[in-house]
Amino acid sequence: MAELTQVDHHEFPAPHIQACGVVLVVNAEDQTIRAASNNSGELLGVAHGALLGQALETLIGADALAALQQRAREGQPWLEEVQVGGQSQAFQLSLGEYKKTWLVELEPAEGLRGLSGPTERYLNRIQLSSDIEEASLALMEAVHELLGCERAFFADVDGNDFIEVHHEVLKDKSAPSLIGEHAPCDAVAERSVHHHSPRHAIPESIVGPNDGFQVPLQSILTVIRDTKPTLAKVLPEPGDEDLAVLWDASLSLEGSQAYEHLREQGVQACLRVILRARMRAICFIECHFSEPLALNAEAKA
Repeated sequence: MAELTQVDHHEFPAPHIQACGVVLVVNAEDQTIRAASNNSGELLGVAHGALLGQALETLIGADALAALQQRAREGQPWLEEVQVGGQSQAFQLSLGEYKKTWLVELEPAEGLRGLSGPTERYLNRIQLSSDIEEASLALMEAVHELLGCERAFFADVDGNDFIEVHHEVLKDKSAPSLIGEHAPCDAVAERSVHHHSPRHAIPESIVGPNDGFQVPLQSILTVIRDTKPTLAKVLPEPGDEDLAVLWDASLSLEGSQAYEHLREQGVQACLRVILRARMRAICFIECHFSEPLALNAEAKA
C-alpha cells in the first residue's frame, strides 16, 4: 500500500506521541499515515512502511487491514472526514464492511517537526470516540455519587490533557455537557500513568470518607450499567480486569511532598482509574477527596 510506504521516516522525530486508544497521525496534504500508536501510548510506527503496516494490523486486525489495502489498490478513498467540535480536524479509516470508528488525528507535516516537551505536544487535539468519552464521564459520576469526590479530572493516558469536571456539573445530570474548562494540571501530569504509577488488581472495595463506608468497585460499574445501559458494549464484564484501578501514595497525601500543592487545596486523597474498553481505548480519571480513602483489608493484604 503506497500510502504507507512513501513517507521518509527521517522527516520528524516523534518520541512523545501518546494515544487515547488508536491514534494515527496523517499528513494533511497527501493523507498519508505518518505514525500510529497503540492503546497504551506506545509508539508503534513513525512513517516507516513495514513497521507501520504491522502496527495497523495489530490495531485494526488483519481482515480490516486487508480491506484497507484493497481500497487503496482500487484507488478508493480510505480516509473519511469526521466533524469534531464543528471543525474538520479528524479522520477515520473507511474499511468497507470492516469499517470501524478508529479516529485519525490530522496534523500538517510541518506541525510535527522540532517539537518537544509536555507543553508542545504533537497531538494536542486528541479526540475520543463518543461512547468512550461518555463511559469515562459516567465512571466519574458514579465515583462522585458513591464516594463523594469534590472534583475529578478526565485525561488521556499520558496525563497531559486534563479536563476538570466540576463538582456542580457532576451533580447536574441534565447538563448538556459534563466537560468543564481545561485545568492547569502540570503538577498532576508529572505523576501521571506515563510516569509509571504502580498498577494492581482491582481491590474488592475501597473505604470512602463517609463514616468509613466501604464501596465495592463493582458497585461503581453497576451504577454505570444501570444508569447508562448504552455503555454496556464498552464496559468490562464483572470480574474482567479490563478496568484497572491505579493506587499509589496519592491514596493518602499525608507526609508526601509531591502532593503538597493538592494538600494546600484541601485535597486529602486521590483515586485514579483507567478505563480500558473492548474497543481498545484507554481513558484516565483522577478524583480528589477532602477526606482520606483507604483500601479494604483484603486489598491491602
